[in-house]
Amino acid sequence: MPQRSPIMRFALEVFEHALENYVGGGPKKRKMTVLNLAQVVELAAKAVLVEANEPIFEKNRHTISAHEAFQRLAQVWNLARLPTLARLELLIDERNTIQHRYGPVDDVTLDYHMQTVFDTLDNLLRRGFDAELQQWIKDNVSKDIWQKIRFVRQAEDLTRTPSAAALNDVSPTVAFIAGFSQFEREVLARMRSGPTTTGRASSLDVLLKAFANLAESPQALIKALPEVYRLRNRVIHGEHEATKEAVQKAVTTMDHALKALAEVPEELWRRALCASMKGTRGTTLPAEEISSLDPCEPGDGSVQPPPVKPAEPEQE
Repeated sequence: MPQRSPIMRFALEVFEHALENYVGGGPKKRKMTVLNLAQVVELAAKAVLVEANEPIFEKNRHTISAHEAFQRLAQVWNLARLPTLARLELLIDERNTIQHRYGPVDDVTLDYHMQTVFDTLDNLLRRGFDAELQQWIKDNVSKDIWQKIRFVRQAEDLTRTPSAAALNDVSPTVAFIAGFSQFEREVLARMRSGPTTTGRASSLDVLLKAFANLAESPQALIKALPEVYRLRNRVIHGEHEATKEAVQKAVTTMDHALKALAEVPEELWRRALCASMKGTRGTTLPAEEISSLDPCEPGDGSVQPPPVKPAEPEQE
């Protein structure tokens, strides 16, 4: 039980406070959340070290730093480094920026750090205390709080729509990120279920090609969907603050897109994937052309490079 460890017990108390600050919204709450999150992962890592009988005190009786704790924990687990080490270092640097240079934190950055801590803390609890973070949250944190956090699994996650995922009052930007993340998961799951690797395929391009070639093509959806991706790019790169109206319009479009996606036949979806991977411009999918593409032939799923065309002999 993690609650038996005094260090982990305090880490989880701080984490609960971080979640409360997170849903509180506003610049001050965002900065406090980052301070909380950095303290959580440092305490949790030290708690796991203690459980493994690894000392956390230096000769001067000061405890080791967060970075040293992460390094020692990786050694205990026989890893080259913790799976989220680079992101944890970024979180600690963000904490230092706030403490020493009073830097601000935007919604997108905070969402990134929250995901880092969810992934890390879940790993620490599982490996160090045989406990699950998701269950601890639902047992100890107010439902009014955890329902607003997209990293907490909801009971209806498997059938959740983008608009349902975006139902929180943290901020329009966070609501949009939550809705788009749900939408992206559904689209990528369909892309990965095909007979070929889709690493070079654009999800937007594949969707547009597939929708344009349906018997009853949803023209309004084809026109609206690129704007959702443009909003995603502006929000993620910090160029735009999403408004409630824009988010509502975007998540409704994503809901419609997933419904339309469910109606796309498998053969049409495959052709759209192949055309996008090939770099075919436009939305027309000539069957005889797409079906002959080597990367889309059933097999081990690997994407082979296109054959090199031999050079034409020089004319004398």
